[in-house]
Amino acid sequence: MCLSWRRSDRDRFEIDKAKSEAAHATGDAAALAGASASPGADTNATRRTGVGRAYVNNRSYFAPEGDAEDVVARLRPLAEAGDAQASFLIYMKLLECKRALEEGLDQAELRMYADAQEVKARLDKEARKLRDCESYPEVKEPGAGYWLERAADGGSLVAQLMYGIDSASVVGTRTDMLRSPENIIRYKRKAIVYMERAAATGNVDALMSLGQTYENGVLVPEDSMRAYSYFYAAGMFNPAFTRNFLERLGGKLTREQVELAKQRGTGIFNDCCK
Repeated sequence: MCLSWRRSDRDRFEIDKAKSEAAHATGDAAALAGASASPGADTNATRRTGVGRAYVNNRSYFAPEGDAEDVVARLRPLAEAGDAQASFLIYMKLLECKRALEEGLDQAELRMYADAQEVKARLDKEARKLRDCESYPEVKEPGAGYWLERAADGGSLVAQLMYGIDSASVVGTRTDMLRSPENIIRYKRKAIVYMERAAATGNVDALMSLGQTYENGVLVPEDSMRAYSYFYAAGMFNPAFTRNFLERLGGKLTREQVELAKQRGTGIFNDCCK
């Protein structure tokens, strides 16, 4: 499974067996996952200079390769000791296995491949995932959402952003939601706190997420003016990111509301990113 924040600088989080054995001796979660960062470093973001403190995530994130039980066994001691990156890697692995075992192969995706060789390569990759995930029932509790929240609480920026996206891992099925509605209230509040925390560091992806959140009205009451403000702030980093969003929202607002939203958006950008 891969999470892509941008379509460039594809730095992979993959486990290489030789590196993992060496890293296990030193307790380095980054090395366990094949990352090129020092222990405890936040490898979740790549800063793009030239626009104050504003930056975007230019990475793709891959679940660690290998047997699920082995991966969790290597990373869990680090995660339980407070290593946010290790917690996030466990989340990635468990989420990959859950999807592979419960959702299966996407036939629409297979139809996108140009020839039989590409289809075979995709099928082989899926078969490897299924083999790696045979031990998933042994490690699926606590679930992916637990590790995602630990990573977010520990300061992992990408985990904070994913928390507001992957509600299913955190709050479960519709039945779970109906059984424990108080968990939904807690989830919504925490998701916004994480987004705001990430945005305060200058993260443009978080500004975009806040704009989308106020536009769709799921985690918070719908607020087109506030959504416009966050998109406008993100657009001060790169107008191409938000042009379509602003055009769509601008059609819902009066000219006076747009001007006020722009002023607020400038204030948001100045506070977080200038």
